[in-house]
Amino acid sequence: MSNKQGKRFRVAAGVEDFRKLVTNYNVYVDKTLFIKEIVDTDDQALLITRPRRWGKSMNLDMLKAFFKPDDQPCHHGGESVESNARLFDGMKIATATDRDGNDIISAYRGKYPVIFASLKDVSGNSIEEIRKNLGTLMRNLFIGYDYLQNSPKLSDFDKEDFKKYANADKNYSDILLEDGMRVLCDLLFKHHNQHVYILIDEYDKPVNSLLEDEHYLGSKKTEENARFLRKVVKMISSTVCGRLSKNNPSLKQLILIGITDTLLKESGSGCNNLSVYGVADIKFSTSFGFYEEEVVKLVEQLGFENKDFVLETLADWYNGYIVPISTNETARVYNPWSVMKYLRLAYEEGEFDPQSYWTASGASTILDRLLTKEKCSKSTVITKLTNMTRANAVELEFQKLTSLIKYDWFNNIDNERVFSYLLLNYGYFTVKKNAFGRYEFSIPNAEISTELVELLNNLQTDDDVCGEVLQQAQKISHKKVVEMIRTRKTDGLAKELERVYTKCEDSKMMFNFFHLAAIFGSKELMQILLDSKCDEYAGFVEDKISGWHLRPIDYAYLLKRTEIIDLIEKHYNDNIGILMRAPGTIKSAFCFLYQELKGYKNDPESKISAATKVIGMFFGSGSLLDGVMGIASLGKSAIKKLAVEEACGSVSAYESIDASNPATFKTIKQVEKYHLLNPTSIVKVNDKCGDGYEELAKVSHMIFENTFYSDERIYFRLCGESPSHPNDEL
Repeated sequence: MSNKQGKRFRVAAGVEDFRKLVTNYNVYVDKTLFIKEIVDTDDQALLITRPRRWGKSMNLDMLKAFFKPDDQPCHHGGESVESNARLFDGMKIATATDRDGNDIISAYRGKYPVIFASLKDVSGNSIEEIRKNLGTLMRNLFIGYDYLQNSPKLSDFDKEDFKKYANADKNYSDILLEDGMRVLCDLLFKHHNQHVYILIDEYDKPVNSLLEDEHYLGSKKTEENARFLRKVVKMISSTVCGRLSKNNPSLKQLILIGITDTLLKESGSGCNNLSVYGVADIKFSTSFGFYEEEVVKLVEQLGFENKDFVLETLADWYNGYIVPISTNETARVYNPWSVMKYLRLAYEEGEFDPQSYWTASGASTILDRLLTKEKCSKSTVITKLTNMTRANAVELEFQKLTSLIKYDWFNNIDNERVFSYLLLNYGYFTVKKNAFGRYEFSIPNAEISTELVELLNNLQTDDDVCGEVLQQAQKISHKKVVEMIRTRKTDGLAKELERVYTKCEDSKMMFNFFHLAAIFGSKELMQILLDSKCDEYAGFVEDKISGWHLRPIDYAYLLKRTEIIDLIEKHYNDNIGILMRAPGTIKSAFCFLYQELKGYKNDPESKISAATKVIGMFFGSGSLLDGVMGIASLGKSAIKKLAVEEACGSVSAYESIDASNPATFKTIKQVEKYHLLNPTSIVKVNDKCGDGYEELAKVSHMIFENTFYSDERIYFRLCGESPSHPNDEL
């Protein structure tokens, strides 16, 4: 081995037990000033998030060892251990004072009862299984404090409460799990006459394990599974947050540790009073990760002859995470897990070649699936990530308060906020604000870059995999576009339409985007559609509903969307074929008149009567001469451009439509014809008829062909003048 000292060192790599760290190892980093940060904070309930293997569990165990009274048995199996007083001798905390100048060791060490719980094993695929695992955790917690059963400070009623949890049946049906830690907290307070520290490790593990499963946020997600996920969120948040942190006079501090803060944003009022501190926050930034001076001290302690090479390797491979240490100052920190793994192998086996220790410890399934869907969809996000693997920094949208459940990580493609949030919290990115105040992300070191390059190269993006990904992406995108059109939201619509997986004509949609823009009446939205890759469909494509078969311009005329009519006519002024289908205009009057006159070859009077009838239908009280001249003008134009039979072919079915009894109407064609024959009638979409009108007919259809996409329907109401009749409800 390449060290020049004779002393034998034991390098603490992967140790999460503070007592074991101090008593069994002599090479580690002293992070005991984390205790000072905790006692100095005003936060009674807080969550600290950091990536995997950043020393979170070790620091939490250290707090337990520090605050726990010497007469409180260790509840790992219930055995007693010797005093923790000597564990902190020579540590940084030994000479530290709190913000009021009090010696921290004498004022705080061994003075507070502690509840320590890890949720790493609380998982499952049913609410019963998770409840059982949570119940086992709760029962073991109580058993670990069995001295409370003999406490003279507890009443018989208190002891009965204790026994309910310590002796709970295997189904835990006789106890309320969510109240367990609160009950234990109250009992400890009464026994010790001192407020209680509650430390929760891996608080988010039960939910994160579900988020990685495509059955809950992926292509196989069902409403039943979504309800299950919400139940789990509610159960966990109620157990570790709501009942503990609110109106709890027995509590000193509640400290939760995890990877993300997603659970807080989904738990309603359960955890909304927690203060959250992540990797981009100043507070606690020095307590997680190794700083340059700490790594140098470790290397010097081990006495490597090739010290410079070791330091250079460590810096290249495991350094680079940018953390703020003050308002205007940042520092770069090392990944603790990888540093200690490298140093132990280098010291004990003389292995100095760097390896990907951290990524090998369990890369997130979420990351693999996230990158697969982004690569399949050729998103801008995957382009930016590829650029980052070449040591470039890129700007990404970032929001600390991002919910993985709300944004549905699997189904949201090209969503920079989800992408940056995930990769930052999971340790694959580091971030800083640039001179313009925008978030700039980069890959911190060679370990992560190597892992990401390998991951990108090995992603399964064959036709089968990408086919499923793109189908799901298309589904989500189309639902999003439909919602934007329905609510007349223009922001982001153009970008959504240009995505590679967004199809302008989806076989699953009964109405295309242009039908919907005409139906819901937005000129701005229609203009965006006309300017997009979808413009070839506007005005040409009929809806897919049997017996309906209307085009976007037909819906615009039926609903009197004047601005949209003008927009489409202007856009397609050289293609009279699509416009001659529009009922209620001079242009289509020609087709209807032509159809009527064909049946009266040898009866001039009937021809005149038919012409008058049709002209009256379309022009009402307007000038007959103007109408006839308009029809003649259109006739010349139409005959120039295409055969009359071809232009007016679809009108031949007009007479076959039964519009005599609105109460029996089943199709929009019947509504359309009745409306043409009765100009005083109106048609409403998803709305009541209004004052002065009564509902004559109501027809509806789903936007998508089945509920796999959505069960949303569009309701068309035919309304006639009749002020004496009340309006029906939707």
